[in-house]
Amino acid sequence: MRKVLLVLLILAAMATLNVNARTISQHLIEIQVDGQENTHISERYVFSFDNPTELETLRSEARRIGADIAGWRAFDQNIYAHIGQIRPGTGKIGFEEKEGDRYVKIEYETRDPLFTAVETTRRTTYQLDSRQLSAFQTGSVYTIQPNTKIVIMIPRNGRFDAEQINPRPEINFETNRFVWSGYLNTTGAFEFEYWIEKQIAPTITISQAIQTFLPKDEFKVLLAILLLGLGVIYFKRNSIQEKIEGYIIENSTPDKQNETEPVELE
Repeated sequence: MRKVLLVLLILAAMATLNVNARTISQHLIEIQVDGQENTHISERYVFSFDNPTELETLRSEARRIGADIAGWRAFDQNIYAHIGQIRPGTGKIGFEEKEGDRYVKIEYETRDPLFTAVETTRRTTYQLDSRQLSAFQTGSVYTIQPNTKIVIMIPRNGRFDAEQINPRPEINFETNRFVWSGYLNTTGAFEFEYWIEKQIAPTITISQAIQTFLPKDEFKVLLAILLLGLGVIYFKRNSIQEKIEGYIIENSTPDKQNETEPVELE
């Protein structure tokens, strides 16, 4: 009996060692925003192994689970969509080995917009809906774990006020890339907004319009003809005015031929 108990204890210890041998060393969330309230989200769970046997176990499990999102969460409760809820038909998941990294990658779009749009006459402002980050919320506190990094990439023409972003991220101003990384706590909601200025149609003069559709040399010839015509009209303006007035008077005189002549009665 003691031998059986000892064997069970050894097996339990080995199982514990195997569980601890496989850990998620990095959790990277990348959020790509296209400026139309649409977002593409990619989450990567990078594994590290102390026991080579555990890598083979993971490969075997990956073949068994395949592209089943629920199956991966059953395998490891940390593997799930952390941003909002997956919009039906957009979620996909798989195990990958690239450049020495072994990771599970999940890609999806959210069912509800991650950024909501507010329209004005001059700009469209996009505001982060912090409710979509409830996976990081405990009570009134939002926490990003030490191994987790959230990257938000907005359109290159997006504008923002860094002082209005909470908590303050690392910012690449050239690429509009923002990074929140743990360990990070913030009381209240995440706050993030950016805006895109609307294009105002420029005023186009007749001259600019003609230059757009005509080659430079032809434009000069046409311009000279127009100026010559305007000059002729200017110098003959009195004669033209007299002819116009004469035409109006002539056509406004009653037609005598159509008048009924009086009949004399004898």
